[in-house]
Amino acid sequence: MVEYDAADRVRRVTLDGGERVFERSYEPGQEDAASERDLRTGEVLAPAGASAVFGPAHAIVHARLRTVDFGPLAYQPERRTFRVSADHLRPDAAFLSSLRRRMAPLDGDAPDPSPFGHDAPSNGLFLPPEYRAVNCQQCTSVIESVEVRMDSPVFMDHRTNITVLASGVCLDTDGGAENYPYVGPLRSFTFSVSFGDGTRRSYRPSLPSPVFSTSHVYRRLGPHRLTARVQCDCASGVFSFRTKSVDFDVLCPVTPSTTVPSGVSGVSYALRETSWSSWGRFSRGLLRVDIAAYYDEDSDSWKPKVTSATSREEVYVGYPSHISEASVGAATKSNCAQMISDLSRTSEYDLPSHWAMLAAVRAHEEGHASEWRESLDMAFSDAKATIEGLSVSHKCKKTAAEAKGQLKALGAYGKAVDDAFMRASDRYESLDSKYAMAAEWAVTRPVVRGIRAKAEDDWPDACK
Repeated sequence: MVEYDAADRVRRVTLDGGERVFERSYEPGQEDAASERDLRTGEVLAPAGASAVFGPAHAIVHARLRTVDFGPLAYQPERRTFRVSADHLRPDAAFLSSLRRRMAPLDGDAPDPSPFGHDAPSNGLFLPPEYRAVNCQQCTSVIESVEVRMDSPVFMDHRTNITVLASGVCLDTDGGAENYPYVGPLRSFTFSVSFGDGTRRSYRPSLPSPVFSTSHVYRRLGPHRLTARVQCDCASGVFSFRTKSVDFDVLCPVTPSTTVPSGVSGVSYALRETSWSSWGRFSRGLLRVDIAAYYDEDSDSWKPKVTSATSREEVYVGYPSHISEASVGAATKSNCAQMISDLSRTSEYDLPSHWAMLAAVRAHEEGHASEWRESLDMAFSDAKATIEGLSVSHKCKKTAAEAKGQLKALGAYGKAVDDAFMRASDRYESLDSKYAMAAEWAVTRPVVRGIRAKAEDDWPDACK
C-alpha cells in the first residue's frame, strides 16, 4: 500500500504482510521523496521499444536519469506501455482506482491508453504526471519469509547442520519482476546467522541463491537462540531485511545410566594362618572399601554405592620351643599338676611355663579375630552411610569411572574409612580379650577335666 500526504508526496509504503519499507515525514515545502530519489540515482537503460512510445531513446535516457524503487508500475516492452505489476506491490483499493482513472492498466487488462495520450510524455523531457514518478522500477527488494532448518536435537561438541531459506525478490531491473528462479539482473540475498553462543557468520552467495547452508559446533549446554537475518541490498542504497529466530536446548550427547548398582551390607573377611615358634598373635586387617558411581537424575549429581568392603587378618599360631603339647595322654603323676596349671590360666598375659595346646592357641587368636570383626562391622555401618551420602556434580560426558575417581578423592571419603578403622580399634581394645580367652577355655577345659579324671583313677593325690 502506498500512502500520500496532502501535497501528493509519497509518505509511506507498506507490503501486504504489514512490513513497512518506506516512511517519510515532510517539513513544509520539502521535496517529494520520489523526486529526491530521482536526484540521487544513476542512469537508467532505456527499455527496448521505448522510442516507439515516448520518442527517441536518448530523450528518455536523458530525461529520466534517476529512478525510484518503490513504485508499482513497470514498463513491459511486449505491450509497449507501463502497467501495474502486482509482483512488485499490491496497491490498496483507493490507489488502484486512481491508477485506473489514469488509464494505467493492470496486468491482464487490455485497454488502449493511446487515445487519451497517457502513453506518451507531455513533452520531450518529462513523463506524464499520472505515473507519479514511479514508472522506472530499478530495484525490487522484498523478503516475504525466512525459514530456518537445523538438526534436532542439538548435541554439545557435535556438528549441527543449519539451513536458512529465503522467499522473496531481490533484483535490480529496468522493469518487471519474477520470483525465483530469475533470469535477469539479480542481486544476492545477504545471510547472517547469529548462533546464540556469541559467534556469528555472514555469507553472500557469488551466484544469486535463496538458500544458505552452514554448520556449527556448540560447546556449551543449555538454552540457545539462533537468529537468521536475510537482507537484500539494491544499487540505489535501498535494502530490506527479515529475521527468524529459533530457540533450542543444547543437550549432552551421552545420557548416563541411572541404574543403582548392587551394594554390600557388611565386611567380608579373610583369615590367614601362619605357623611359627612363638606365642600366638593376631594382626588386624585394614578396612578396604570400593564403590561404584551412578547418576542421580533428581539431584543431577553422581553418588556412590559401596560395592565391596573387605578386611584381611592374619593369625600366627605356635609356642616357644621349651613348651610341650599338653594332652590327657601326656599327663603323668609328675607333670599333671603343672599341666593343669598351665592350661587353666585366666589372662593372656599369664603365659604358660611348660605346657600348652596348639589348638588352644589357634582358638585364642581366632577369638581375637571375632572381637575385631564385631567391632569393625559396627563401625562400617556408619562409614557406609557416610560414604553413600557423598556426591559430585555432573557435567556432560562424565563417565561412571570418572565420577568414581572423584568420589574416592574426596576428603570425606578417606576420613570415613579411616574413622571406621579407628573406632573399631578402640572398641576392640576395650573388650580386653574376653572373646579370645573364652575361645581358649573352650579347648583347654575339657582337657583339664580329662587330666583330673585320669589322676583320680591312677594317682589321686598328685594333681590336686
